[in-house]
Amino acid sequence: MSNHDPSVDPIRATITKVVEDGHYVVTLPMQNHGDLTPKDSVTFNLGNWEGAQDPEVGQVVELQETHLYQRGWRAQSACPVTPQPNEKERH
Repeated sequence: MSNHDPSVDPIRATITKVVEDGHYVVTLPMQNHGDLTPKDSVTFNLGNWEGAQDPEVGQVVELQETHLYQRGWRAQSACPVTPQPNEKERH
């Protein structure tokens, strides 16, 4: 039996709304991830944004530690998706 916690897997999502006066961001997942579907919104607190620039509507992000609460899905933090070097470029 695996001890892997799926809540720690990053989930790619698209930002649909940035509510600055409420200090939160609304996203929609790009694909199914267990019980979480592309129709389920996931929010995160603007204070937990890990990007150098402010988040924008339409931006693709990676959500971290996503959990279901009574009021819906919430991610503990989020960061922008950026190009990652492949193995050949690292050497």
